[in-house]
Amino acid sequence: MISIRNYFPYSRGCYSCIAVLVLCVSIAGCAADRSVTERPASYAVSQKAFTTIAVVPFQKMTTDEPSVHYVRCPVSGSIMRTCAYTGAPEQKVEEMFTRRLRGIESVLTVPPERVQGAYRRLASDSFVTSPLQIARSMGTELNVDGVILGYLFCYRDRKGYPYSVEYPASAAFSVYLIDVKSGAIAWKGIFDKTQASLMENVLDISSFIRQGGQWVTADELIEEGVLEMMESFPGARRSVSAPAEGI
Repeated sequence: MISIRNYFPYSRGCYSCIAVLVLCVSIAGCAADRSVTERPASYAVSQKAFTTIAVVPFQKMTTDEPSVHYVRCPVSGSIMRTCAYTGAPEQKVEEMFTRRLRGIESVLTVPPERVQGAYRRLASDSFVTSPLQIARSMGTELNVDGVILGYLFCYRDRKGYPYSVEYPASAAFSVYLIDVKSGAIAWKGIFDKTQASLMENVLDISSFIRQGGQWVTADELIEEGVLEMMESFPGARRSVSAPAEGI
């Protein structure tokens, strides 16, 4: 028989349980080490202001080999966890990120059709092979300050329901802002997380409360990652305004 994992956030003793856990966390402090699969990591490398940005279509980074669980990121060279998935969920990640990017008042984004046309031309050029080369060439052609590169390594939706699952949602993706002038990585955001119950990861209580004490979908997990990434994006504000028009 399949074992079902249950949450009990709304049971009679829930709030007492959470209060005890909060106290435990306060006592434990922040000394415990947390791996990348337990929370997203996002940080700015440069404080330079970017006013015009092109978002390259996000890429799928998986392997057909079931025994391979890690791949190398084509931009940073770091090793990322991967899992097989079907369809094109990388487009969802791109849409979520672009929507938040357009909410930054100081940034104008290039319309997707212009970006896609330039990308198709440059990606097929045998003399332009690396993602950084493509990004710089695209930035020059589109006359922008920065270019966004994004990669989806793992996308696995939950199997079950909001309060009980056979296995939880999991997602891993990375996003890079390339400075067109210098060719350097001006900012990067990395998200690699498999949702865990509060009992499994008491240090992730803030995420537990934010998600309403439920098992979320993969899309909801990705949205959480995008929101946390954008907190450190150059020029971003805590409260993202309405999307701006493209250039």
